[in-house]
Amino acid sequence: MEYRERVIDGGLYQFLNALILDDEDRAEIHHHTECENIEIELSSLEYLCVFPVIRNLIITGGIPTAKGFDTFYAHSELEQLVLDYEETDSDEEGIDLSRFPNLKYVLSRSNLNIRNYIPEQEASIRIKVLNYYRAGKPVKVEYSETYDLYKKTSFWFVSFETYEAVGMKLADLLFPVEQEFTNRHFGERFSEQLDRLAIIPMCIPTVTLKERRYISWKNRYADIRLIIPYHEFRHSNQTERIALCKKIILDAVEYVRKKDATFEADRFLEEVWAAFSAVYPE
Repeated sequence: MEYRERVIDGGLYQFLNALILDDEDRAEIHHHTECENIEIELSSLEYLCVFPVIRNLIITGGIPTAKGFDTFYAHSELEQLVLDYEETDSDEEGIDLSRFPNLKYVLSRSNLNIRNYIPEQEASIRIKVLNYYRAGKPVKVEYSETYDLYKKTSFWFVSFETYEAVGMKLADLLFPVEQEFTNRHFGERFSEQLDRLAIIPMCIPTVTLKERRYISWKNRYADIRLIIPYHEFRHSNQTERIALCKKIILDAVEYVRKKDATFEADRFLEEVWAAFSAVYPE
């Protein structure tokens, strides 16, 4: 058994991965009874009886038993639940969320993991479902079974619209900076109106490329796609490429600054430049 770092609804937690494979695991689990954050398989739900209190629970794949479900439903104190498995046949074995009066948040890979799930129905529980099926057929499938539900994210998000090897060079340059920023500022917001600022370099050898500046106040994110000249980037050295990336970041920040009075643009830029300096010290 081991403890794993998990991100649930923007919070960072240490989860006990209660993997039960043999008698040694069955004995060891009794040494962790004080843990309130548990990750366990469907087929091992009966071992939840070991834990007096569980606040946050992750359930992975397996074949559940009636005894396991009884033990699971006995933990009415649950506050956050993640159903990290994909079921696509029916919701007969779906989780009955009404059994958990303290439940605040549910994340599930499939709507069929939740009994009688109706997305339009108002509920006191915040529910996020990734893939939706009806009559055994996919209606909305956004993520595969390998999608990482627990990826640590931050206010600043980087993606690309690029071409061939240039994409790898951009990724190699910017992804380490984004990760450094995330490690420093996980869970931190730089705006009262936005939760995410996506800055997406477009570096493609075409003259018809159009930049995009989009802000969704309802969904609380900005999507800013700006051009880095393809041939200039391709034939530049590392210092020059960093400068090109910094320029579109600055342009994106200045645009959002004009639209969002609550955006702490100067502080955000200071922290982004600090992340660059940490990854690429002069």
